[in-house]
Amino acid sequence: MGAWSTDSGTSYELVGDDSLPDFPTPVVVTDSSGKPRWTISIPPHTAFPLHPSDYAELCAQTGEIATHVSSLLHKSAPPAAHKPYSHIDPNFLDPTLADRLGLLLSAAQAAGLTYRPSRPPPPPLLGESFSSLSLPPCTRSLTVTLETPSAGLAPTLMLLWTAYGLALSEDRAFFIDDTRWPYGSYTDFFLPPPPATCRPPPRHHITPCPHSAAHLLVSAATTPHTFGGAFHDAFEDAHRAGNARQKPIFDLARKGYEALFHLKPEDATHVSDRLAELRSMVAHPETPGKIVAMHIRHGDAHPLSFQYRDAYIPTPHYTSAAHSLLASSFPSTSPSASSQRARSVFVVASDDPDVYTDDDLIGSVRAQSVIKLASRPPLSASQEKGEPDER
Repeated sequence: MGAWSTDSGTSYELVGDDSLPDFPTPVVVTDSSGKPRWTISIPPHTAFPLHPSDYAELCAQTGEIATHVSSLLHKSAPPAAHKPYSHIDPNFLDPTLADRLGLLLSAAQAAGLTYRPSRPPPPPLLGESFSSLSLPPCTRSLTVTLETPSAGLAPTLMLLWTAYGLALSEDRAFFIDDTRWPYGSYTDFFLPPPPATCRPPPRHHITPCPHSAAHLLVSAATTPHTFGGAFHDAFEDAHRAGNARQKPIFDLARKGYEALFHLKPEDATHVSDRLAELRSMVAHPETPGKIVAMHIRHGDAHPLSFQYRDAYIPTPHYTSAAHSLLASSFPSTSPSASSQRARSVFVVASDDPDVYTDDDLIGSVRAQSVIKLASRPPLSASQEKGEPDER
């Protein structure tokens, strides 16, 4: 059984076996006084990022091993308790320290043999400075890996922005990994995040759990752990009710939005030009109109409403809401109300190209015309009846 010592004289050894597993897993070590500790072992040759299920499994295992080590110390299983978000397990040994102590070396490395990685070095993380090699290593960091089962972009952006705000609040450097993002490269859409003033950690030091880890990973698979009940308990305003209770959480997302939502230059120019066009349509020195935007989505999800659970919200519902907004902005008691309403414009965006030809949207304008989706071919008479099409 191998043993290692720290500068302070405390020594640790692997429990039961000197050889580490060749897959990511929590492991238990024992100090010189016989007290067990636990850490996370991710072999250096492991491809980064791990699969989402692997990260979720790691978080499940860390909870189990933390309870196990605690029971070893207390001779019995401790009562289940809801740990605060800032909880630091005194029995957890961070992978950064465990690696420095030699606890995460394979048997060959511990014997002094040269380690040769079987994979090429991973690409730089987004947010990594071009001069990162000359910078000091990050003491704390948060890396978001963009990998989501959702067909929409919104959940990913909200996760990204909230994670950025969380990193700021916890004084962590912030990085993004888009290796397996279904949408492609993050920089195909947005500018990279602000460069960190430190060097990112080795990939095998980045772990999704516990939250107190020096180098934390956040992904869609680990959202319940990073942004679960303990997170809400820590950041919600207990003195307020309803949506106002979550204002501190929205503030985190707002910080991320302001720092990260910067389109690449050519797209930003197009958006700016299009906004100028739309604003010119409603402009008037004394009685300007309003721009009312409608996003009509017919994608992979259906409304929660029982009435439309198997269909989509009818277009008249959108136009009715749009007219109501105009009525509230320009009440009939105002002498210029009619002219301002007439000068207003309805802007439509949709993932369904057939929406733009809807009779209820005559007179509205498209949000943009750079990207046009192909329209679905019309159904044959047999298809409309639900019968097999013979064509």
